[in-house]
Amino acid sequence: MDFITFEAKGRPVTDPVVIETKSGAKGVKGSIAINKLSRKVGNSFETKPIFMNYEFWDIDFEEALAKLGKGQTVRLTGDLKEDEWESPSGEKRKKIILKIKTAVRENHANP
Repeated sequence: MDFITFEAKGRPVTDPVVIETKSGAKGVKGSIAINKLSRKVGNSFETKPIFMNYEFWDIDFEEALAKLGKGQTVRLTGDLKEDEWESPSGEKRKKIILKIKTAVRENHANP
């Protein structure tokens, strides 16, 4: 199966939460805001965030908190994954999840 690869810079809007599969694999999940350029206003660009969910497997929780803590600026690479499920009322649902391969926290001298 082919995946769409991405690279993005954003800020987590939640702290990561530990998740575990039935087979025992562990990872973390959360939400992140990624700014996109929308339109030019005067001499600058106005930005609007895109909010997306992410999953990061094969990482321990302490490392995830250090890299993906709420409000930190991070640069992410990975694949886009489509998650499908059925609601309690029987409706089919889908959403896109960022399946992170690498996350690098960016340090800013001037916040």
